[in-house]
Amino acid sequence: MIIFESVNTEEQLRRIVKTICKHIQWTYESLQEKLVITTSWGVAKYPDDGTNYEELFKKADKSLYIAKAKGKNRLIIYDEKKHGSFVKQEEGSRSNSIRMIASDEKKAAVMSELVIELYRDGQKAFGHVMEQMSAYFDMDGIAIYQGEDMHRTFSYGKYINPIESLVLIKEKAYLELFDKQGVYEESNVKRLSNSFADLYSLYEQQENGKFIQCIFAEEDVPKALISFDFFNRSPKFGTTDMGMIKIVGRLMAEVAGK
Repeated sequence: MIIFESVNTEEQLRRIVKTICKHIQWTYESLQEKLVITTSWGVAKYPDDGTNYEELFKKADKSLYIAKAKGKNRLIIYDEKKHGSFVKQEEGSRSNSIRMIASDEKKAAVMSELVIELYRDGQKAFGHVMEQMSAYFDMDGIAIYQGEDMHRTFSYGKYINPIESLVLIKEKAYLELFDKQGVYEESNVKRLSNSFADLYSLYEQQENGKFIQCIFAEEDVPKALISFDFFNRSPKFGTTDMGMIKIVGRLMAEVAGK
């Protein structure tokens, strides 16, 4: 992490970063036959992008993911119009980056409450459940698709070019990507470009870098799908977090499909 002071223009920033990158390459010049050292940068500006550490770190971190996704060895300066906004919550409420600090025990307790809420209130609970899932697992967006045409009926987060229908997921080959629990995690959406070109085009327009999908089907016919979406990045989840996401996601899909 680097904090630059007295940098007033983007031109100044790019000049400084370019100089640092050159020095890094010179430092490892003797190793060039064995490996290539490059740098990727994600930048957030104070006070334009935030006035506290948490806001600035989150936006710089997201910009870094974008730099890596676009091929590395580049500088990405956060731009809300291009990269999406972050929901600012009231003071005293849970932070969007709570995933970083919440213990597994705390998250498990919250997820248990969400399960109870879904059983008790059904689809009326979707709004609150999606808000909490986004906060605790740092999800950029959550979308629910229902019915014969898998139309987008509920969503949370700021989507760019949102997918209105995922009817294409009904293809047999695509359904086979889901495990026995009805969950499909894709960390590299580009892998779909050859086998599922039309679906890949939709995900690409929506700027998906990763998604976790949970499906509910009756007699092998899909009734509802929940998609936990990450834009221009592909974060990794441990076994515990994935277990919690699967439990809540599968129940959400079942509630949406019945």
